[in-house]
Amino acid sequence: MNIWKTSDMGSYNPSRKDGNPPLKISDLGYIDYTKSTSGEWKGVVISHRTIINQMRMVSTILSTSPDIQTPVVRPTNKQSRVRNSMLSTLDCRGSIGMITSILYSVFSGNLLVWLHPKTAEIPGLYANMISTYRISILLSDYDILKTIAYNYQSFPQSTRTFSKKKVDLSSVSWCLIDSPTVDCEFNDVLSDRWFKPLGHPNSRSIISPILSLPEHGGTIISMRDWYG
Repeated sequence: MNIWKTSDMGSYNPSRKDGNPPLKISDLGYIDYTKSTSGEWKGVVISHRTIINQMRMVSTILSTSPDIQTPVVRPTNKQSRVRNSMLSTLDCRGSIGMITSILYSVFSGNLLVWLHPKTAEIPGLYANMISTYRISILLSDYDILKTIAYNYQSFPQSTRTFSKKKVDLSSVSWCLIDSPTVDCEFNDVLSDRWFKPLGHPNSRSIISPILSLPEHGGTIISMRDWYG
Protein backbone atom coordinates (compact mmCIF):
# COMPACT_ATOMS: atom_id res chain seq x y z
CA MET A 1 0.00 0.00 0.00
CA ASN A 2 1.32 3.43 -0.97
CA ILE A 3 0.81 6.36 1.39
CA TRP A 4 0.74 9.84 -0.10
CA LYS A 5 1.53 12.75 2.17
CA THR A 6 -0.35 15.82 1.00
CA SER A 7 2.05 18.03 2.96
CA ASP A 8 4.89 16.96 0.64
CA MET A 9 3.04 17.58 -2.62
CA GLY A 10 3.44 21.34 -2.60
CA SER A 11 0.89 23.66 -4.17
CA TYR A 12 -0.37 24.36 -7.68
CA ASN A 13 0.02 27.93 -8.93
CA PRO A 14 -0.46 28.24 -12.71
CA SER A 15 0.84 31.37 -14.36
CA ARG A 16 -1.66 33.85 -15.74
CA LYS A 17 -0.03 33.65 -19.14
CA ASP A 18 -0.30 29.89 -19.56
CA GLY A 19 -3.68 29.55 -17.84
CA ASN A 20 -5.15 26.28 -16.68
CA PRO A 21 -4.05 23.10 -18.47
CA PRO A 22 -6.68 21.30 -20.58
CA LEU A 23 -8.79 18.95 -18.52
CA LYS A 24 -8.54 15.33 -19.66
CA ILE A 25 -11.64 13.27 -18.92
CA SER A 26 -11.74 9.57 -19.68
CA ASP A 27 -14.87 8.01 -21.14
CA LEU A 28 -15.29 5.86 -18.02
CA GLY A 29 -18.16 7.12 -15.86
CA TYR A 30 -18.27 4.46 -13.13
CA ILE A 31 -18.18 0.71 -12.59
CA ASP A 32 -21.38 -0.92 -11.35
CA TYR A 33 -20.87 -4.20 -9.49
CA THR A 34 -23.79 -6.60 -9.72
CA LYS A 35 -24.58 -10.32 -9.65
CA SER A 36 -25.10 -12.27 -12.85
CA THR A 37 -27.85 -14.87 -13.38
CA SER A 38 -25.45 -17.54 -12.11
CA GLY A 39 -24.85 -15.62 -8.86
CA GLU A 40 -21.33 -14.46 -9.73
CA TRP A 41 -20.23 -10.89 -9.11
CA LYS A 42 -19.32 -8.90 -12.19
CA GLY A 43 -18.32 -5.33 -12.87
CA VAL A 44 -20.21 -3.40 -15.53
CA VAL A 45 -18.30 -0.48 -17.08
CA ILE A 46 -20.57 2.53 -17.67
CA SER A 47 -19.31 5.28 -19.95
CA HIS A 48 -20.30 8.95 -19.91
CA ARG A 49 -22.01 8.50 -23.27
CA THR A 50 -24.13 5.66 -21.87
CA ILE A 51 -25.18 7.81 -18.89
CA ILE A 52 -26.26 10.72 -21.09
CA ASN A 53 -28.17 8.40 -23.45
CA GLN A 54 -29.98 6.88 -20.48
CA MET A 55 -30.89 10.28 -19.09
CA ARG A 56 -32.27 11.49 -22.40
CA MET A 57 -34.27 8.29 -22.85
CA VAL A 58 -35.82 8.55 -19.37
CA SER A 59 -36.64 12.23 -19.94
CA THR A 60 -38.32 11.46 -23.26
CA ILE A 61 -40.47 8.68 -21.83
CA LEU A 62 -41.51 10.55 -18.69
CA SER A 63 -42.31 13.68 -20.67
CA THR A 64 -45.06 11.78 -22.52
CA SER A 65 -47.23 12.35 -19.45
CA PRO A 66 -49.05 15.71 -19.73
CA ASP A 67 -48.47 16.35 -16.00
CA ILE A 68 -44.66 16.08 -16.12
CA GLN A 69 -42.60 19.23 -16.59
CA THR A 70 -39.82 19.05 -19.18
CA PRO A 71 -36.45 19.03 -17.35
CA VAL A 72 -33.88 21.74 -17.93
CA VAL A 73 -30.47 20.17 -18.56
CA ARG A 74 -28.44 23.30 -17.85
CA PRO A 75 -30.71 25.64 -15.89
CA THR A 76 -30.00 29.34 -15.68
CA ASN A 77 -30.72 31.36 -12.57
CA LYS A 78 -34.27 32.00 -13.78
CA GLN A 79 -34.86 28.29 -14.52
CA SER A 80 -33.18 26.70 -11.51
CA ARG A 81 -36.43 25.88 -9.72
CA VAL A 82 -37.32 22.26 -8.97
CA ARG A 83 -39.33 20.76 -11.81
CA ASN A 84 -40.63 17.50 -10.34
CA SER A 85 -40.42 15.61 -7.05
CA MET A 86 -39.31 11.98 -6.97
CA LEU A 87 -39.78 9.45 -4.16
CA SER A 88 -37.59 6.36 -4.33
CA THR A 89 -37.29 3.23 -2.19
CA LEU A 90 -34.83 1.51 -4.54
CA ASP A 91 -31.15 1.09 -3.70
CA CYS A 92 -29.48 4.25 -5.00
CA ARG A 93 -25.98 2.77 -5.00
CA GLY A 94 -26.25 1.02 -8.34
CA SER A 95 -28.27 -0.35 -11.25
CA ILE A 96 -31.73 1.06 -11.96
CA GLY A 97 -31.89 2.77 -8.56
CA MET A 98 -28.90 4.95 -9.39
CA ILE A 99 -30.03 5.69 -12.94
CA THR A 100 -33.61 6.71 -12.20
CA SER A 101 -32.98 8.54 -8.95
CA ILE A 102 -29.47 9.87 -8.30
CA LEU A 103 -28.24 10.44 -11.86
CA TYR A 104 -31.58 11.52 -13.26
CA SER A 105 -32.13 13.97 -10.39
CA VAL A 106 -28.80 15.65 -11.15
CA PHE A 107 -29.53 15.64 -14.87
CA SER A 108 -33.05 17.07 -14.66
CA GLY A 109 -32.87 19.18 -11.49
CA ASN A 110 -35.64 17.20 -9.79
CA LEU A 111 -36.06 16.92 -6.04
CA LEU A 112 -35.23 13.41 -4.81
CA VAL A 113 -36.72 12.02 -1.60
CA TRP A 114 -35.34 8.61 -0.61
CA LEU A 115 -37.03 6.31 1.88
CA HIS A 116 -35.60 3.15 3.40
CA PRO A 117 -37.61 0.08 2.32
CA LYS A 118 -38.37 -0.66 5.99
CA THR A 119 -40.55 2.45 6.14
CA ALA A 120 -43.14 0.57 4.07
CA GLU A 121 -43.96 -1.42 7.20
CA ILE A 122 -45.22 1.74 8.96
CA PRO A 123 -48.89 2.14 7.92
CA GLY A 124 -49.58 5.54 6.43
CA LEU A 125 -46.01 6.89 6.28
CA TYR A 126 -45.44 6.28 2.57
CA ALA A 127 -48.74 7.84 1.49
CA ASN A 128 -48.23 10.86 3.71
CA MET A 129 -44.73 11.43 2.32
CA ILE A 130 -46.24 11.53 -1.17
CA SER A 131 -48.89 13.98 -0.06
CA THR A 132 -46.50 16.22 1.90
CA TYR A 133 -43.86 16.60 -0.81
CA ARG A 134 -46.38 16.55 -3.71
CA ILE A 135 -44.49 13.69 -5.32
CA SER A 136 -44.92 13.34 -9.07
CA ILE A 137 -42.71 10.28 -9.76
CA LEU A 138 -42.60 7.12 -7.61
CA LEU A 139 -39.75 4.58 -7.90
CA SER A 140 -40.32 1.28 -6.14
CA ASP A 141 -40.81 -2.48 -6.58
CA TYR A 142 -43.71 -4.86 -6.11
CA ASP A 143 -42.66 -6.13 -2.66
CA ILE A 144 -42.76 -2.66 -1.11
CA LEU A 145 -45.93 -1.56 -2.90
CA LYS A 146 -47.73 -4.76 -1.91
CA THR A 147 -46.85 -4.15 1.73
CA ILE A 148 -48.15 -0.58 1.51
CA ALA A 149 -51.36 -1.44 -0.37
CA TYR A 150 -52.29 -4.42 1.79
CA ASN A 151 -51.57 -2.48 4.99
CA TYR A 152 -54.03 0.12 3.77
CA GLN A 153 -56.63 -2.58 3.06
CA SER A 154 -56.30 -3.88 6.61
CA PHE A 155 -55.98 -0.56 8.44
CA PRO A 156 -57.21 2.33 6.24
CA GLN A 157 -57.60 4.72 9.16
CA SER A 158 -53.90 4.39 10.00
CA THR A 159 -53.14 6.12 6.71
CA ARG A 160 -55.95 8.69 6.84
CA THR A 161 -55.20 9.72 10.43
CA PHE A 162 -51.40 9.48 10.26
CA SER A 163 -51.14 13.28 10.34
CA LYS A 164 -53.52 16.20 10.61
CA LYS A 165 -53.25 16.90 6.89
CA LYS A 166 -55.51 15.09 4.45
CA VAL A 167 -53.77 12.48 2.32
CA ASP A 168 -53.91 13.38 -1.38
CA LEU A 169 -52.11 11.32 -4.03
CA SER A 170 -53.37 13.30 -7.02
CA SER A 171 -49.90 14.76 -7.65
CA VAL A 172 -48.47 11.40 -8.82
CA SER A 173 -47.93 11.25 -12.59
CA TRP A 174 -45.81 8.09 -12.70
CA CYS A 175 -45.57 5.01 -10.48
CA LEU A 176 -42.49 3.21 -11.81
CA ILE A 177 -42.17 -0.42 -10.64
CA ASP A 178 -38.89 -2.24 -11.18
CA SER A 179 -39.75 -5.86 -11.98
CA PRO A 180 -38.91 -8.48 -14.65
CA THR A 181 -42.56 -9.58 -14.69
CA VAL A 182 -45.83 -7.64 -14.66
CA ASP A 183 -48.37 -8.43 -11.93
CA CYS A 184 -51.56 -7.27 -13.65
CA GLU A 185 -53.81 -8.38 -10.78
CA PHE A 186 -51.90 -6.33 -8.22
CA ASN A 187 -51.72 -3.36 -10.60
CA ASP A 188 -55.52 -3.24 -10.44
CA VAL A 189 -55.46 -3.50 -6.65
CA LEU A 190 -52.87 -0.72 -6.39
CA SER A 191 -54.86 1.48 -8.74
CA ASP A 192 -58.44 0.92 -7.53
CA ARG A 193 -57.88 0.21 -3.83
CA TRP A 194 -54.99 2.51 -2.93
CA PHE A 195 -54.49 5.37 -5.39
CA LYS A 196 -58.17 5.96 -6.16
CA PRO A 197 -59.49 6.01 -2.54
CA LEU A 198 -56.65 8.39 -1.63
CA GLY A 199 -57.59 11.01 -4.19
CA HIS A 200 -56.04 10.12 -7.55
CA PRO A 201 -58.49 10.82 -10.40
CA ASN A 202 -56.67 8.81 -13.10
CA SER A 203 -54.96 6.03 -11.19
CA ARG A 204 -54.92 3.36 -13.92
CA SER A 205 -52.81 5.44 -16.30
CA ILE A 206 -49.89 6.16 -13.95
CA ILE A 207 -48.72 2.61 -13.12
CA SER A 208 -45.75 1.58 -15.25
CA PRO A 209 -43.60 -1.53 -14.65
CA ILE A 210 -39.97 -1.17 -15.80
CA LEU A 211 -37.85 -3.91 -17.35
CA SER A 212 -34.15 -3.30 -16.69
CA LEU A 213 -30.98 -5.36 -17.02
CA PRO A 214 -28.89 -5.42 -13.82
CA GLU A 215 -26.07 -7.17 -15.70
CA HIS A 216 -25.77 -4.13 -17.96
CA GLY A 217 -25.76 -1.46 -15.27
CA GLY A 218 -29.55 -1.26 -14.92
CA THR A 219 -30.16 -0.33 -18.56
CA ILE A 220 -33.88 0.23 -19.12
CA ILE A 221 -35.27 -2.04 -21.85
CA SER A 222 -38.99 -1.34 -21.70
CA MET A 223 -41.57 0.69 -19.82
CA ARG A 224 -44.96 2.21 -20.40
CA ASP A 225 -45.50 5.56 -22.08
CA TRP A 226 -48.51 7.76 -22.73
CA TYR A 227 -48.27 7.30 -26.49
CA GLY A 228 -49.69 3.79 -26.16
